[in-house]
Amino acid sequence: MKLTSRIIALSGISAAFSAICLILGAFIEVIDIPCAIIASLFVVLPLYYKSYWGSFLAFIVGGGIALLINPNFLSLVFPLYFGFFGLFAIAKWRMLQKEFNRVLGLIIGLVWFLLVMLFVYYYYFIFLGNITTESIGFISEYLIYIWMGMGLIFYLIYDNLIVKLFLFIISTLRRIIK
Repeated sequence: MKLTSRIIALSGISAAFSAICLILGAFIEVIDIPCAIIASLFVVLPLYYKSYWGSFLAFIVGGGIALLINPNFLSLVFPLYFGFFGLFAIAKWRMLQKEFNRVLGLIIGLVWFLLVMLFVYYYYFIFLGNITTESIGFISEYLIYIWMGMGLIFYLIYDNLIVKLFLFIISTLRRIIK
């Protein structure tokens, strides 16, 4: 599909909003996960015109701008955005449009998310050393299981919520764009 000026403009707007969310999440570490999720919602704006290239362009450019502006490269927001949330929003929309098998889509998304959660666990707890085993006591030996269980529950909620948010975004864009 060719990229028209409307798609490129909408991709630029969504890339800018994604970059703002990512920069905000990198500077304020308490809201890094919600900012990665909100940035991924802006990536789907070009999908209003059914432009996967425009959406992928917004994903890459928004993340690239945020990486260039932000001095905090070790922030958790970037592995989450580039590893799961940004691409998953595009893939989920594609699955919905092509009437992909829901169970298979759920399993693929769940495995993908749990692998990202495993990476985030080792990145955040082991590599950055944010939580030491002395500070959490007996939970430290079960921390990875607790982390993956919370990730499973979060993914199931997120998977249902993202579809509803897609429909809301598309209906809002229908009213705005003529």
